[in-house]
Amino acid sequence: MQTTRLLLRYRADPWVVDDHGVLACELALKHGHFDVTELMLTQMRTKAPTSDNAPRRLVGHVVRWWCDHVANEPEELLHDRWFDLGKGLIELARQYTGMRPLNEWFLEDRVRHGHLQSVRAMLRAGFDVVPGEGQPSALDIAIESGQEEMAKFLISVPALGDAHRSLQCARCRSATVHAHLRKAAELEDTKRATTALTAKADPNHTTGKAHGNRTALMAFTAAGNFDMVQRLVASGAQVGWYDKFGCGAVHYARIFGYSEIEAYLENIKTMPYLGNIPDTKLHATYLPDAIKEGCCAAVWRYVTALGDIDKVGQLA
Repeated sequence: MQTTRLLLRYRADPWVVDDHGVLACELALKHGHFDVTELMLTQMRTKAPTSDNAPRRLVGHVVRWWCDHVANEPEELLHDRWFDLGKGLIELARQYTGMRPLNEWFLEDRVRHGHLQSVRAMLRAGFDVVPGEGQPSALDIAIESGQEEMAKFLISVPALGDAHRSLQCARCRSATVHAHLRKAAELEDTKRATTALTAKADPNHTTGKAHGNRTALMAFTAAGNFDMVQRLVASGAQVGWYDKFGCGAVHYARIFGYSEIEAYLENIKTMPYLGNIPDTKLHATYLPDAIKEGCCAAVWRYVTALGDIDKVGQLA
């Protein structure tokens, strides 16, 4: 420690790297010399690097090594100084390198691939990502990639030092959480839908409806996904709602022959009279519109109501 102080007093460059590109603070950190590491980081904050190599090494290797080490170290062996050092490394990265490389690594590698302990370590050290306009946040990416445990963690962790404020990376930015559920339903993506619900998506929200006012419950019913139907109902999905053609989730279950789902939904909400075509739709437009939009349930309801398949063919 004394030698390090002496060298720095005589203007030794704290950003110096050896022949292998290794930083002095990196060596101290990896050998557990916390006092020396803190001293080096303090000096690095006050003296700008003379080349791009050292800051690139800091972001591309040192911060990532620290994160992996902390993420994989048993909890009983960690103490606050590890996180203080991590915070210092992140502040240096923010000061000298711009955060884009670190943000991309955090979002695309750690979050998207479900490295929960790494994400936990970075956020505990004060890291956050402020997405650009229209760009996905960590929560957006967690939902899109179906990382349910990651989403659950992100929405539960407060910003450092403020228990009443959420992190920027833990707020949906590229789409609302309800819109994520809608997209998952359109793609019949169970993991994405489950993660969206975990992130507090409302299956009855206006932005959660697809074209023609089809809800996620209708979509997963049409797909025959009983587990997802039950999850949506447990999350408050309205069984008695209808799409623009007056079809509810029960109609979708019946037309596709999903008798188990149909019985389940009927026990929750009595199915309306099937011959009751909505008054706002004329017979002359109801069927062509249903065929055009590919709504099998609406076609089936029309046939059931009319009771004359030959006449249906003439109208179509």
